[in-house]
Amino acid sequence: CGPCLKMVNSARGGPPPVNATFKRYGITELSQLGLDQTKPSCATIYARECSVMQIKTNSGIMNLLPKSAGNYCITELNLGVNFVGDKGLLTLIPVIAICPSLYRLTLRDNGLHNPTVIALCKTLAVHPGISIIDLSSNQYLCLDAGTALLSLVKKNTNIWRLSLQKTGISRELQKKIGDVVMANKKAKGDSAQDDGERSRAISKSQFFRVKGQFDAMDRDMSGRVSYAEFREHEARSGKQGRSIELTRAVFGGVDKNDDGKFDLVEYMMAAFKMSRADILYNMDIHSEFEAEGPSIEEMLSIEQREEIMNIFQTYDIDGNGWLCFSELKQALSGTWADGFLEDMDMNGDDHVSCDEFLLTMADYYL
Repeated sequence: CGPCLKMVNSARGGPPPVNATFKRYGITELSQLGLDQTKPSCATIYARECSVMQIKTNSGIMNLLPKSAGNYCITELNLGVNFVGDKGLLTLIPVIAICPSLYRLTLRDNGLHNPTVIALCKTLAVHPGISIIDLSSNQYLCLDAGTALLSLVKKNTNIWRLSLQKTGISRELQKKIGDVVMANKKAKGDSAQDDGERSRAISKSQFFRVKGQFDAMDRDMSGRVSYAEFREHEARSGKQGRSIELTRAVFGGVDKNDDGKFDLVEYMMAAFKMSRADILYNMDIHSEFEAEGPSIEEMLSIEQREEIMNIFQTYDIDGNGWLCFSELKQALSGTWADGFLEDMDMNGDDHVSCDEFLLTMADYYL
């Protein structure tokens, strides 16, 4: 394996993390968001709560949470693909409470019980942003949770969608909850948008595909693309047939500040048709951070590192130094393979390198 990125564990203290993924692009910190650097990040709050409850952090959840200090700009939290259980959700309630723009919360099929949902309802009752909640397929929820949810949608009239299919809550109680939710939606009128319209999240594969396009244009690795570099890339891509006027128009559409060059943020704003704040939010959640302190290689014992590498080599059937989906599928069930690939593939290239495997598996040893 090559040198690994240093892991940051903000809960242990130390200097603030540096964004290792985007530092060469002039984005050493996501300060453009106007963040309060004295406040902990969502990832730090979650890690601290896990430490208090004496459970390990969930790598899938850590990948969803902003890591910059004071960044509470989450608009959606989808835990339907990460089984968190009761303790896992309880560690996230403080994160939910501190994110006022959180709009959609998906907790489908997480094995939740009544007391956990009752605790969640107390936080959501005064939450200013929450509008859509999915608790479907939590079969252990019954009367007590249903009663708390009915009280919730009455108190917080911003909530206009609540999914409770395949729970133990009776049809009669679900109907009462549904009637209140429909009344909330009717009162909101046009402001009750479909949740898809409010989504700001870019998938990891899409994000790094567009980043790769920018890197291909940025021939001098300056973090900015000039008109000459853009023209050269057009020619390499077989688009040399465009007129000069059209090429300049396309370039000008990306170069928002008209300084003759565009940076990665400007390019992503044009590619995804998103605001600068939305792009910076996605840069945060898709970043790897490094800080002064021991590396993974230093934190793991020799025996632990060797054990992880032996597992990697066992999965790496063709011995090419990478794990692909087909290799993981042979080692694991299909569903588990899909989840493993998503968690471990940190750069979105649909493969898992030795370093990525080591960084992910270290969570189970440290």
